[in-house]
Amino acid sequence: MNFQFIVLMSEKSKNVMKAVLIIFLIVILLFALFGFLGTLIEKTMKAQGKKVDRYMTNVVISRVCDKPKDFSRIAKLKNKICFFRASITPIILALVALITWLIYHTIVGNWSESIFDTTTGVGTLFYTFDFSQMFYYPPLGFSNIITTNTPHFLTNACMTNYFIFLFAGTSVVWYLINVQAYFARLKRIHDLKKSIYSKDLSTIDITHFYNLDKVNPHGNDQNKKVNPSTEVNPNINNNNQQ
Repeated sequence: MNFQFIVLMSEKSKNVMKAVLIIFLIVILLFALFGFLGTLIEKTMKAQGKKVDRYMTNVVISRVCDKPKDFSRIAKLKNKICFFRASITPIILALVALITWLIYHTIVGNWSESIFDTTTGVGTLFYTFDFSQMFYYPPLGFSNIITTNTPHFLTNACMTNYFIFLFAGTSVVWYLINVQAYFARLKRIHDLKKSIYSKDLSTIDITHFYNLDKVNPHGNDQNKKVNPSTEVNPNINNNNQQ
């Protein structure tokens, strides 16, 4: 009797350790996933913000704007234009999804049908579970979880919901990326406005203003022509020959 109790306790402890280990691994994977997504978003925003440098470089070099307010105004205007142009494609995709949805439901006549339905929609491509009869046993055990749907692909007219979801989902993701790019460029505009028009000498290479070679690469040649000590007097040469 004692031996059976020890065996049962050891099996129970093994199940508990397995459950704890699985939960621990899931938590680690979630932290790694969120960290990766955060790094990806940060690098993406930096790359998106660099677009401000491309469309404002000529404006700054040509001195079209020499004040922070003018720089901010022109840069924000260009940013809005860039956002509107980039949003044309996702808006067209959203309109295609809407028109397809209207045509499909006009033909079928079932306006209450959802594109996420597990029998006629995108839900057919994923596992779905019924937790109504789920039983919990301590400490970390579950049972009676019923699988109501296994992934399968529709081949009838209902597969139109796949295309509706594809166009709609792509347009939403694309538009959100454009919104992120818009705010990334706004941040870059604010940073450039502070750095370009700042009066902090620590950000300026002072030696550039004192080095004639950098200001005028032909400065040495011009100095040699102007300096009389380096020029040869032709009269002296003629007298020596005589």
